[in-house]
Amino acid sequence: MKIYYDHHLKHIADQLQPDDWILIHNESRKKFQLRWLRPYKIMKFCLLGTYQLEDVKDQLNLDLVHRDMLKRAYFDYMPTQQWYKPSRRKQK
Repeated sequence: MKIYYDHHLKHIADQLQPDDWILIHNESRKKFQLRWLRPYKIMKFCLLGTYQLEDVKDQLNLDLVHRDMLKRAYFDYMPTQQWYKPSRRKQK
């Protein structure tokens, strides 16, 4: 059991660094909603595996987010606007 846990452990301190782009897991998602929410930039590493984040518009998010909720985002370009949630309206 310990070997399996250690092999799948995500809490390696050097995985995510400041200025990396990440996505946050959407815990309250419904059936057809997105699993991962908009891109954020890591500002600093805090205690107990938490991170302070900044959104695309350079607004500092005061909430700390734990490493378990984060996933690295890979971009071919620098994000300039936040992602949106798709609407339920039908296209004409």
